Amino acid sequence: MKTWRVYPCVCITIIGLLLLITGCQKTKQWENKRAEVERLFNEGKYSEVLKLAEENVELARELFGAEHLNVARSMNNLAMVYKANDRLEDAIRLHEQALDIKKKILKPDDPSIANSLNNIGVLYAEQGELIKSEPYFLDALRTYVKDAKTYEAQMISTLENLVFMYTKLGDREEAEKYEKHLLQLRKAATPEEETPKLVVG
Repeated sequence: MKTWRVYPCVCITIIGLLLLITGCQKTKQWENKRAEVERLFNEGKYSEVLKLAEENVELARELFGAEHLNVARSMNNLAMVYKANDRLEDAIRLHEQALDIKKKILKPDDPSIANSLNNIGVLYAEQGELIKSEPYFLDALRTYVKDAKTYEAQMISTLENLVFMYTKLGDREEAEKYEKHLLQLRKAATPEEETPKLVVG
């Protein structure tokens, strides 16, 4: 009676299992590093966290490929760190790259895309390029209003940005229009709905 040899399959299975375990370990390493980046950022240790945030982007690319949401999340974190270190142009570049990744993967009205749009708008405004910031704020707001109850805090933040921007541009009519909506939302807002310190999308 013939005895079938199954050992090669067993070896392949073991190799596959080892690769899976290794991959899980590296993913955990990325998650831990990302959490450390957020912790240091929220503690205000901006220069200390810079190298770690850059390493986390490279690790994400290595693990997940160039166009993955985890890469976009790491880029968002690094962009926030660049902003805190007064590297606004680098921050815009990273947020734009993260936005491009999100647009390829997510639905157009995903709030993570809106977060990136608002972040980019803020950076252009801080550079004094208010005209450039306008479409980013407006596109972000259009997404948030689709689920106003859930994203009330983000809507308030974006409306504040629009009011400030139009006031600086001398467009009082537009500023007052958005200020009216802002006041209505502030009345209904509760303390629990504050926006997180670090928006990672």
